[in-house]
Amino acid sequence: MLAYETACRYAAMGNKPEPVIILDSVADNSRAKQMAAKDDIELLQTILQQGLAFDPEKLRVMPRARQLEYLVECGEKSGLLPAGFSSVQMDNLLLTYRGNALAAARYERPTPSDSRVLLVRALDFANNPQILIEDDYQGWSRFLKKENIDLRWTEGTHESMLSAGLVPHVATLILEYLERQ
Repeated sequence: MLAYETACRYAAMGNKPEPVIILDSVADNSRAKQMAAKDDIELLQTILQQGLAFDPEKLRVMPRARQLEYLVECGEKSGLLPAGFSSVQMDNLLLTYRGNALAAARYERPTPSDSRVLLVRALDFANNPQILIEDDYQGWSRFLKKENIDLRWTEGTHESMLSAGLVPHVATLILEYLERQ
């Protein structure tokens, strides 16, 4: 969303609009407002669902430092996190989730634009509460012409599509798109 709005403002200043790359982002923020209202534990449960199995009641009674350690343990057990992932990294991950939820909730609506975008969608979206199941364009076609949206699909989920095993395909999609521009 930030890249998209930056490109819109750049174009509004009289510059040639440049292509924008959108990675599995939804233009409609109504669900993001619900997410931002959740506490960290509810937010994690909603975002990660089956990807990170943990006991929310057990987690709630722990001090913050122990919560982070416990989440790392659960993440490593489930294979979601690599071995050696630290509590500091988990804290940063939680802060990122919270910051993204707040930013998305405050984002009123995208600026209509003639920009060209590459929209890369994750194929495994069934458990993503943000995704609009019936809309391949995730609301972006209300602000952009469909012919200006190059929709591409990649393996994985929103959370995993940039992991070591899957990111090469995403990188290939981006490079191919940029070469055509």
